[in-house]
Amino acid sequence: IRRAAGREAYACAPPRPNETCLLHLDASFSHDIYADCLDLCEPRGRQWERVLPADLNTQAPDAAEWTQFTLLKNLGAVGIGNLRDLTYARSTVRRFVSHDFVPDYARALDALLDNNTIVQVEMAGLTCYALPHQVAELQQPGAIRLNRRCVQFLSPFDNLVINRKRTLDLFGLDYLLECYVPAAKRQYGYFCLPMLWGDGLIGRMDCKAERKTRTLQVRLLQLEPGQRLSAALAAALALGLRQFAEQQQCAVIQLQQCSPMALRAALLPLLENPPG
Repeated sequence: IRRAAGREAYACAPPRPNETCLLHLDASFSHDIYADCLDLCEPRGRQWERVLPADLNTQAPDAAEWTQFTLLKNLGAVGIGNLRDLTYARSTVRRFVSHDFVPDYARALDALLDNNTIVQVEMAGLTCYALPHQVAELQQPGAIRLNRRCVQFLSPFDNLVINRKRTLDLFGLDYLLECYVPAAKRQYGYFCLPMLWGDGLIGRMDCKAERKTRTLQVRLLQLEPGQRLSAALAAALALGLRQFAEQQQCAVIQLQQCSPMALRAALLPLLENPPG
């Protein structure tokens, strides 16, 4: 299948004999890519016959197959989630896939449970679902390795935080990308980034890179209420800031507003004189 310039390759279900081939369109695909992909299905020489294996079932999926497929793709993206999480992007999917049925996600979920394609787990008091091999991997000795050496700054579009309700349920962080909010109503900033440390979302940063002066302006650096500022956290945050600034090709880090106030005092010596 053709790859559009500058885009991810089109993703298809693993081609196994006698299995329906389902085209998965990622939510980030634009309409022009969708149209380009559909060129394969045009009758001009039946191009798709030269691409797909002869023993692959190319019939259009029925409602149950399509619904189960989308649930599995979403589960693979988020790792673990409840039914609400797995159908979070259903309105976006509908823009790219035209079908004449209403997906019955609850029934499809039950079918996947019945045939052991997915398993039910409890997490943070919620009934959730996961893929069996992922659960098995987590139970292996040493499988869970938490990075507490460095704080990571996440994209607002990261699968971990893009679902606001899920982020609040699992991590207690009420995160909203405020670039779509009028300036006067913003609480944290235009493009605030969640901060990941170990297995927790501990705060957020709003910043701007001044390219001419190669300065990273940290407009707001805030820890979540209840997050204790320790020496280990200060060191991990300073290292994360230096790495983030380097990625933005900035040589200077300028701290403006920090919360709590002690955070600024803890970070400045570590930023000015990083440990060797």
